[in-house]
Amino acid sequence: MPLLCLGLSHHTTPVAVRERLACTPAVLQAALARCGPGRALTSRFEELAILSTCNRLEVYAVTQTADFAGLSAFLAETTGAPRALFEPHLYRHQDEAASRHLFRVAAGLDSLVLGEPQILGQVADAYEMARGQGAAGPLLSGLFQAALRAGKRVRAETAIGRDPATISSVAVKLAEQTIGDLRAAHIAVLGAGEMAELAVGALRQRGAGQLTVVNRTLARAAELAARWGARPRPMEQLAE
Repeated sequence: MPLLCLGLSHHTTPVAVRERLACTPAVLQAALARCGPGRALTSRFEELAILSTCNRLEVYAVTQTADFAGLSAFLAETTGAPRALFEPHLYRHQDEAASRHLFRVAAGLDSLVLGEPQILGQVADAYEMARGQGAAGPLLSGLFQAALRAGKRVRAETAIGRDPATISSVAVKLAEQTIGDLRAAHIAVLGAGEMAELAVGALRQRGAGQLTVVNRTLARAAELAARWGARPRPMEQLAE
């Protein structure tokens, strides 16, 4: 049975399109729950896993045939985005190429910041979610476990893990180079998710004192701001 990978990432897709495809964990769990013995998607996909991060959305599937069109339809159903929006940006890998791609992703070789450490945990989370929903069978389980082992070895046995950088830490360094002393700057961080928290933490480490967390949902901004002594603001007040 073919092993397929259908996805898009920062390499192929603009931010505006990736934002339209963003999914909550609850949405991903519901989609995976449809795959497995006796479930609705089993006739199309024998096994299924979804890797969803800020910079990529990838579906790994074991199928009866190389049904990339079916995977594209599944992405549209799951995200609610029209296929015409994202299909021009998709990449497709099959069998050995799909395995090789996941190994590169887990090792941090395909990341926006080479070697960034978050992706290994995100691959592990994707596997655990698929396994927990009964969607990952023996083939995907073996593949993801091998990719995770390889990712750990890459970080332990090569120079890529000596000075790990995140997208947020790189952004903060760039801000420091552009602005200068961050202690006197008024800085707004947009969003309240994982990347925003990493950015706020990196800014605090660099001495930034006047931080504002801006988010569409004020409650989430307030939660993040409270953890770091920042001010929360709704997106409507960004210009202020």
